[in-house]
Amino acid sequence: MSDSLQRSSKIDISTLNGSNYFSSLLEQAYIKGLVSDFEIERMQNECLMLLADKATMHNSGDSSSILEEEASEFMASIMFTIGVWLKAFQNPDDALGALMEPLKSIYQKGQTKVSELVISAKQIHEKLLLDLLETNNVHYRSTFIDEISEFFDIYDQSFFAHEIHDCTEYPLFNPIGDLAGIEYIQAYMQAAYLENSFCLLFSPDDIHTLMASHDKGYGQLLTNIFGPVLSTAVGCLIAGTNMEKLELSKQAIEYLQTKIARMEGSQVFETVNKAILELSTRFGFNDELFGYIKACAFVLTEQIILWSTGAGNSVFVETVGKSETPTLFFNAGEKMDSVEYTKLVDEISNIDSTMEKLNLINTKVHSLGDLQDVLIDGWLTSEEIHLALSNLGMLEIAALTKKWLNEDFSDLSDSEMLFVESLHSLVFHLPEEQQNAIKLAGEAIGEEWQ
Repeated sequence: MSDSLQRSSKIDISTLNGSNYFSSLLEQAYIKGLVSDFEIERMQNECLMLLADKATMHNSGDSSSILEEEASEFMASIMFTIGVWLKAFQNPDDALGALMEPLKSIYQKGQTKVSELVISAKQIHEKLLLDLLETNNVHYRSTFIDEISEFFDIYDQSFFAHEIHDCTEYPLFNPIGDLAGIEYIQAYMQAAYLENSFCLLFSPDDIHTLMASHDKGYGQLLTNIFGPVLSTAVGCLIAGTNMEKLELSKQAIEYLQTKIARMEGSQVFETVNKAILELSTRFGFNDELFGYIKACAFVLTEQIILWSTGAGNSVFVETVGKSETPTLFFNAGEKMDSVEYTKLVDEISNIDSTMEKLNLINTKVHSLGDLQDVLIDGWLTSEEIHLALSNLGMLEIAALTKKWLNEDFSDLSDSEMLFVESLHSLVFHLPEEQQNAIKLAGEAIGEEWQ
């Protein structure tokens, strides 16, 4: 760890303005008595000398004919460029110490840093255009194909280094704040590239279906695409549905709402982060993409909590436009009479051994209806329910999944919710091809057995 990180700073970095770093650094230093009136006056004079140089350069040798508005813009550019260099010091006290050097030298170093940021932003932009997400959203393509390209054509780091020219119309999921000029553009492009990279992990058709489910007119809206894709992928992992296809049914959404409504905020945050880690494992995120999505977890958690209480926008929506599936008749078997059933539940609840419980269930239970009731009424742990469900065939699991995803989760008892969560966990940890087969079988099973 560097000395500048080990030392505490007299100037609190959180009080500094990222888009006006130089001036805010001087302001805080003056408030804390770290810079004298003499030094402030020196730097003001040196800034005026730099402004005079800019005016002479701009007007081909005549510094007297500069307009007041131009002078203000040139000075803002000078201050921005100096600030870019000062940010190279991680400790604000070190940045203040660097200001003892003549500002002309610091400004030249800042210009070099600005040039490096321009090159970096251009490289990111070129990479983005090589594999830009196919989408009907006109603002997505116009921003990255037209507007950003135009920015690089007109950006003038000598006189207007602080400007961004209104070229970032498309909104990011996590907006860039407290930056200006090429610093803002470079950060914007890096975030856009990572959001685009994540969206490329999914089919453009599935993303289109998802976005159209949010709003059929999304193609003309100034709306972020990454956010719905990320939130739906996280929701699918929590609910145990088809994450690769970004599919959430009405029943899965009801399950999510009931599950999340029962959680504390910290538990929701932990659940979201766990899902993000699972996404990273499945897709093999690099460090940059993983770091960006982790940084989105807090915003996503807030959105999900608001949605679960009915106070926020639709974070999870039912995917529309699915094809019809032929109906499959499923025979769940004949249920035992109530006396026999009650006796069995009492017997199970008085057994301590997990294996003895499961052996008794396997011996006495001969219908799927009785099995689900026993797993709910028998005071079993989630692990015991999971083991019992693991002995079922694919069609039986599909039938249970179909039934319980159609329930109103807000009316479930704690034991029923434990059963549903165990069922979801079982399906979630199956191989993808088995999950897909169960989903298709569930769609085909008729309503008779429920």
